[in-house]
Amino acid sequence: MLDYFIDQEEDRTGSDLNFRSYYKNEQEMIERFVDFIQQAYKAVSQLPHKQFHRMINHALLGVYLANEKVNKQNNIKENHKQILRSSDISSYFFFGTP
Repeated sequence: MLDYFIDQEEDRTGSDLNFRSYYKNEQEMIERFVDFIQQAYKAVSQLPHKQFHRMINHALLGVYLANEKVNKQNNIKENHKQILRSSDISSYFFFGTP
């Protein structure tokens, strides 16, 4: 889903399917992302070496949202901040700025 999030403009210009378009509005999309993030953290809490897996979740979120494609799309610039804030400070390490 993060890939679809950052590829919105690219998919729109290429007439490619983007699952983000199935949400009725931006707020619903953000709420679902926050839910995905919470569920991912909940899922890894049951795994051996849960701290490692939690770090992977942080890294994926931070790296995807730091992608230059995000800053080039005015319609998602603010949304990525809300999604990043739904995680904890560790994601900012991978994002690059607090």
